[in-house]
Amino acid sequence: MDNVGSPENNLGIFPGVVWGSILEIADHPEPGWGMAAIDIVNTTHPMTDSALERITMYYQRGCFLELTETNLVTILAVYNATGKIAIATCQYSQGRVFIKGTHPEIEEDDNRDGVDYPVPESGPYDPESDWPLLRDAVKWVSRNNCSQTS
Repeated sequence: MDNVGSPENNLGIFPGVVWGSILEIADHPEPGWGMAAIDIVNTTHPMTDSALERITMYYQRGCFLELTETNLVTILAVYNATGKIAIATCQYSQGRVFIKGTHPEIEEDDNRDGVDYPVPESGPYDPESDWPLLRDAVKWVSRNNCSQTS
């Protein structure tokens, strides 16, 4: 595995180490960015209970997570290519933390996010929207109901 940078373990809100990018997991000719397959491993959490088993997310030299205290973290998803943790949650003081190495806020085929994503004819292809997961993450960290709304 070709990791960029060194571990960042001074976040203070996450009981673990955040590592730099995994260059080989994305599908773009330039290493470290493109679309990455993410496997949901916790289908009972309010953020992921309605998610597909595998989703495709934009990845640009994001992190993967390594836990130092496993009982304090809920793992929601892993990178399909490596099995490394991609998305997790934990408690922090009186609050909640949602930490991820991908970019669910970027909708590759929709300009409503204000990102002019360069989509060549050959891809990247994102078969589903990541915004429902991001919406549920915001609701979860703010302690609002995560149930689906129209």
